[in-house]
Amino acid sequence: VFSDLEFLRHSGLADALISRADFPIFGICGGLQILGTSIIDSFGVETGRPATAAGLGLLPVQTRFSRNKIVRPVVRVHRPSGSGVQGYEIDLGRIYPDLNIARPLFDSEDGIPEGCVSPDGRVWGTLTHGVFDSDKFRNVFLNRIRKYRGIPPRPPAAYDLESQIDRAADLVESHLDVGTILRTLKKCR
Repeated sequence: VFSDLEFLRHSGLADALISRADFPIFGICGGLQILGTSIIDSFGVETGRPATAAGLGLLPVQTRFSRNKIVRPVVRVHRPSGSGVQGYEIDLGRIYPDLNIARPLFDSEDGIPEGCVSPDGRVWGTLTHGVFDSDKFRNVFLNRIRKYRGIPPRPPAAYDLESQIDRAADLVESHLDVGTILRTLKKCR
């Protein structure tokens, strides 16, 4: 997260994100942490030494790194739309929202709020990987972008990832001589 934040600042992308008040932004895991106000690694778990960095300040959350990594499947419900999301968390950073202004994005199956929405509703963040695998939630977010751009909303569309992967594999196989590639690889051993 620290090196990603540094890259965003040095490349000018951080300023571009901050200045794009006319377009929604969504951060997942480290992206959520970067969008927050500060990142604190007291134990040096990510950087090898204790470190603190100011985030982009687009979400009212602080991240504090822990020595214990969270790795778990999660089920969440998007508060405004009621759409369910299944995914997973894998992180060392714990999120501490400013409870005076932070709005949670999801409710967890245990009832604990998760994620954050900025006070103006433009910036969203979550620790949930796979959040856009939910057809309904993905549609909610895309319809927000459509609304910002003056485009009519669309109904949810199913996205079958497996068939898309199979289609891509078939396309590659139809344009390559896979046998020659495999024989060449065997010679390289």
